[in-house]
Amino acid sequence: MEPSGIRKLMAKGFDIASGNMQGPRAAVLVASLSNTQDETTRRGDTVQNGELSNAPLWMKAVPTNVMKALAPESDAPTITDAILRITRKRFSSLILMPLEQVDVNKPLAQFGVDSMIAADVRTWLWNSFRVDIPFLDILNSQKTLSGLAELLGMRLSGT
Repeated sequence: MEPSGIRKLMAKGFDIASGNMQGPRAAVLVASLSNTQDETTRRGDTVQNGELSNAPLWMKAVPTNVMKALAPESDAPTITDAILRITRKRFSSLILMPLEQVDVNKPLAQFGVDSMIAADVRTWLWNSFRVDIPFLDILNSQKTLSGLAELLGMRLSGT
C-alpha cells in the first residue's frame, strides 16, 4: 500500500484517522502515516489523559467513553460547538471538500450525501459519540451538520 496519496490529503488538512483506516487491513498503512504526524501538536492531551482540571464545565459532564472524541475541541464554548467542529472536519474529509467550503447550515443532501455516505456518517457518529442517529435522519433532505450537532449535544448532555 502506497501512503503518498493519503499524505497529500493529510497535507491539505483532511482527517484520515477514521473510517476505513481503522480496519485491520489498513494497520500497516496507518503505522506508516502515524510516524509522520507530530504528536506534540495535538490538542486536548490533558483531557485525554484523564486530567479534567482545565476542561470546560460541559466537558466534565460528558460520558467518559465520549471524552476522547471531544478532547481535540475541548476549547469550544459548548458541547454543541465542539461536536459541530469535529463533525464538520470529519464530513469534510469524508466528501473530500476543503473545510472552509463546508457550510454547516447547508442541507447534507446538497453536498451529494447518498446512502453510502450516510452509512459512513452514521457509523462514525456511533463509534465517536455512542449516539444512534437514525439512518433516515441523515438522509433527510433538510438535515444539516448544525442540526446533527444540536441533536448529538442534546443527547449527550441529557436534555
